[in-house]
Amino acid sequence: GARADRRGARGARASRGAEDTIAVEVARFELASADELPREADELVVSVDMPNLPDELWTKRVRIDERGRSHAFAFEHAVDVRAGSKARAELMDALESASREDSAVIFTVCTVDLQAKPGAAPQPLGTCELNLEELLDAARADALGERLTVLSADGRKRRVGTLVVSVRALAALREIDAALERHGGAAGAKRAEAALCL
Repeated sequence: GARADRRGARGARASRGAEDTIAVEVARFELASADELPREADELVVSVDMPNLPDELWTKRVRIDERGRSHAFAFEHAVDVRAGSKARAELMDALESASREDSAVIFTVCTVDLQAKPGAAPQPLGTCELNLEELLDAARADALGERLTVLSADGRKRRVGTLVVSVRALAALREIDAALERHGGAAGAKRAEAALCL
């Protein structure tokens, strides 16, 4: 009766929330070998480049522990992709693009030299990615605790470690994909949603 109705209402709200957000988490980086680190490296930091955001996201900096190879970041960020939002429009374009690279979430593990001059940028150690379009096509669950191989940023593509990440996006991707189908592509979907938001 009433209790079941309340559970149903909570479930509806949870589902709507899932359709309205894409959440990314960076749990930890497991270094393959301490030999992979530059001598001047003091800290690690990870940048997250999402296809629907104009700027990269950055985790907190973590002090390198020479006694252990696992470094925890405990980073989480949620992106609002509700109808009419700029982030949703950008994601529509990314999913419609002929290039799968446009829908990739790119993670870059960087080192920080605390002795460098002020304003010096973190130096890329290696990169990995998780593709949102492939996640949608696979029609599987969200990528939770995904272990991504980090390949060196020096062009030699050797394995420098493993980055453990989660991306909760499937509900939002399915809803956006349905909108693209319903309106014949990104341009039509954006016009229709803009009209609804007036």
